Amino acid sequence: MHRNTIGGYFRELEERGFIRMTKGAPLGSEGYGKAAQWVLCEMPTIDGVKADHAFRTWKEREKPVK
Repeated sequence: MHRNTIGGYFRELEERGFIRMTKGAPLGSEGYGKAAQWVLCEMPTIDGVKADHAFRTWKEREKPVK
């Protein structure tokens, strides 16, 4: 797996409700990137926020008919 392919997988997992970003990935003061923070939507967070199980309500979008 190439390092550039992981972004698509994260987008798909987020779209389907399996993960949610809690903190973005900004550049630090020295210009180095900081990692984004994510939570699994099936488990409570470390600070006690309940899981929302968003993946249970996900529906695949219908493809337009040509």
